Amino acid sequence: MSGGQAASGVTLRQDLMSLVEEIQFEDLNLTADTIAVPAPVAEVTGYWPVLPREVRMKVPDTRRQADGSFNRDQWDWNSDSYLTYEYGFEEPVDMTSQEVNERFINQEAIAASLAWQKLLLGRESRVATALMNTTTFTGATNTVAVAEEWDDAANAVAWANIDAAAIILRGKTGYAKRSMSLIITDDNLDYVMRSTNVIANIKYTRDIETMPREGKRRWFAEYLGIKEVLETSAIYDTSKLGGTFSATTAGKFWSNEYGMLCILDRSPSMMQTGVIKQPVFSQYAQDYVMESYEEPAQRKLIIRAREYRGIKVNADYGVLLTNMKTTVGTGGI
Repeated sequence: MSGGQAASGVTLRQDLMSLVEEIQFEDLNLTADTIAVPAPVAEVTGYWPVLPREVRMKVPDTRRQADGSFNRDQWDWNSDSYLTYEYGFEEPVDMTSQEVNERFINQEAIAASLAWQKLLLGRESRVATALMNTTTFTGATNTVAVAEEWDDAANAVAWANIDAAAIILRGKTGYAKRSMSLIITDDNLDYVMRSTNVIANIKYTRDIETMPREGKRRWFAEYLGIKEVLETSAIYDTSKLGGTFSATTAGKFWSNEYGMLCILDRSPSMMQTGVIKQPVFSQYAQDYVMESYEEPAQRKLIIRAREYRGIKVNADYGVLLTNMKTTVGTGGI
């Protein structure tokens, strides 16, 4: 199977794609595609030319020389590479059960929505794991350890923490603080907005308790002197698939342990700058594919969602904040 085409006995289901895209999963609060913008690529793996940052940042002597010449740049293009992989998830529909219950529910539609949802959950997990990563972001040029955790209301100093990270990030990229984005969890945003240090700067102008969520993020970004605050809150079940409902344990894709100050590039191109992108093999699919096939011996119809993409992280464009919350339990909460 290549180029997004269905194998023998498999039917591409545009009708199911249209169906699931009408379903809104607001409660999932997924942010993977907002933070790591998908970028179409023509090959499963490849490379692209990279303009060295120092070429843009060096200040030359532009005065004409005595011999009539002008100074010129002397540099070579760098290169970077990416990898993509195939991902997918299947949901079975028992045809006998479908016939018995068709008056009450369309099991094919439910299976399609579940398969699509699982595909997106897997995508969210990969992006969060790749970005909030202490192996990728390590050392004094890539991390800032928060000494006074943001849930320590009396002692948290958010502005000082972000300013320290911004100084490091500016030194690596040349970008001004106003161009930087902060990625934090909803819990840590709630904690810091109730800290003594933050309240002291807002109590005479706004009522922080009644401020809309988006208003809090905008105000906090202005307070920190950065471009934006991106809030993550996606929840998943940390118990293994197949467990009982009573065994469900909530966890966060984006752990309360971490935050990230970074440069985000939202252009759909691998050649632009930014801390993270998702290369998407465009010959396979622009986003994802929905399809179905039968297993006659078991009288089952299998609904499948699949995609072909990867993740590219460039640590030069980010600073990982660690120790954001005093105690972080299983699942990052």
